[in-house]
Amino acid sequence: GLPPLHSDDTAIDLDAQDTEIHSSGPPDASLLASDANDQVGEILSSALLKSNCPVTGQPDWASVRISYRCPRIDRAGLLRYRVSFRDHAEFHEQCVERIFVDLLARCRPRELSVDARYTRRGGLDINPWRATPGLSPPASGRDPRQPPGHVRSGPLQWRHGDPGLGAARGFLVRADAVVAHLERHPPA
Repeated sequence: GLPPLHSDDTAIDLDAQDTEIHSSGPPDASLLASDANDQVGEILSSALLKSNCPVTGQPDWASVRISYRCPRIDRAGLLRYRVSFRDHAEFHEQCVERIFVDLLARCRPRELSVDARYTRRGGLDINPWRATPGLSPPASGRDPRQPPGHVRSGPLQWRHGDPGLGAARGFLVRADAVVAHLERHPPA
């Protein structure tokens, strides 16, 4: 069967705020800031992450969720940062890794988890995840923008620290869907 739709009523929706956007790229970590006097633990979400495939140039859309414990992250700056990916060409896992590394460097969280649920391409759900050590992977599920067609059932596999994964050191992938895709479309 299909995984359930991913719903997190505790997340704060960044997209609802009235924020002036000055740039759509390239990704600009200097837009990220935090308030050292306001220590919080919260979950922020946005459905506005858009980047481009570095191979085809086609747009990739994702919903992103950031869970953290640290000085409060400036929400307007974070939304501007997300929008700065609009003209950027990078693979899904690399985008999540970049967001994770930039937040870690600029906001200094004690705990940080970044996960994205990308719209389906080629019949595959790609839901990269990156977190500081000791945090559990996000619950399996799909975003409302990940339609139910062509979903293959099977277990999710979690890999962490696998050097063969390149920049994305932690992500979820439907292993059976990847195998089926590679059988239909062998690498050249």
